[in-house]
Amino acid sequence: MTAPDDKAVTDTLVIDFNSRAALRYRKWRDFFDGLTRHLMAIGGISVILAIVLIAFYLVYVVLPMFMPAGISRQAAYPVPGGGGESLYYAMEEQHEIGLRLSDRG
Repeated sequence: MTAPDDKAVTDTLVIDFNSRAALRYRKWRDFFDGLTRHLMAIGGISVILAIVLIAFYLVYVVLPMFMPAGISRQAAYPVPGGGGESLYYAMEEQHEIGLRLSDRG
């Protein structure tokens, strides 16, 4: 048996990185790498934007709790049942019917 020629063995093991198939594969790979890079950047920016919007919403909701309380008259109604000092007020659960007892009955 004869020993294989070293040049023949190296010629069969050399990979051609500039073949049409390899160039086509690299072209698609570069396209998908760029697409993935941009999609990941958009996703990261979206997450940061969502966190900032949540923080603004929380400030919007919580900030009024630190403001001083205030009260103002919305409407004025006459006291039913004539004059006299009111001794007792009552109202049912749905706030539709009320009761007022005065010193005159």
